[in-house]
Amino acid sequence: MICGIKVKLDSSVISQLLQNSAIEFQSMLNCNTGEVDTKKFLDEEGVFISIKTAGYGYIKGSLHKYKNKGLHNHDDFAWPEVSETIQRLSDRLMVNVRKLPLVNLEWGLNIPMDADPNLLLSGLVRHNGSPFKNMYVFPGKHYVANHRDYEVKIYNKSAQYRLSSHLLRYELSSNKARFFNRLGIDCLGDLEKNDTQSQLFHSLLSEWDNILLIDPLIYTNSVSSNKDEIRLANWKNPSFWNKSTRRVRSYQLEQYEKYLLKHHMRTKENFGELLREKFNQL
Repeated sequence: MICGIKVKLDSSVISQLLQNSAIEFQSMLNCNTGEVDTKKFLDEEGVFISIKTAGYGYIKGSLHKYKNKGLHNHDDFAWPEVSETIQRLSDRLMVNVRKLPLVNLEWGLNIPMDADPNLLLSGLVRHNGSPFKNMYVFPGKHYVANHRDYEVKIYNKSAQYRLSSHLLRYELSSNKARFFNRLGIDCLGDLEKNDTQSQLFHSLLSEWDNILLIDPLIYTNSVSSNKDEIRLANWKNPSFWNKSTRRVRSYQLEQYEKYLLKHHMRTKENFGELLREKFNQL
């Protein structure tokens, strides 16, 4: 469930890292002057360490990829594996990374799908007032809704890694530490607490509930009247939702959800159940 992290390094931790003979930092060489940059870095198995000064540095990257030797992050990352990976990183660096303060955090779930994930992705419209944007990441589709403290990201994981089965990734990515601090998370060690893990999942579920999704099934439904034809044409159009006033959007959303319920279109709700099932497996 956990993927990207960024933790801050202070002078004492930096000193420990530089004294660790088991790891070898690199520096940039200016080919014109022959000067060696004082900044040091280490790139290893999905984790990047940067030491900018004797008193400031950071560790960032994907814990999930580090678990897989830097190769990929398209499998499950169960909570016991999170603890094991944090311990392996601590052992490798000879630093107790559990106690390091988190600056950024990214968490989410890889969800197997029966159908092409692009069918769901193409229906993403808005999240809490922010339109979804297609980031045109190759390969696959990658949609992001930006907020001040965090981003909601949903993308085709199977396309990203050219998998034979359908896989969709849904995640939250913090821009500010306060976004996950309110969940009781201040350092990596907090991720090993059961209460914290539940909080992370419920944040995913809560944010999913706030997504406006054009249900793919609406394209297969027959129209019974001119009124329905006009309403459906609007509801299928992302520009209609994004350009409408808040008042119009609120009313139309209420009518749209009633229509989906009446016609048993539950794609959004069904995906929420898939989130629950996957979290329970971890």
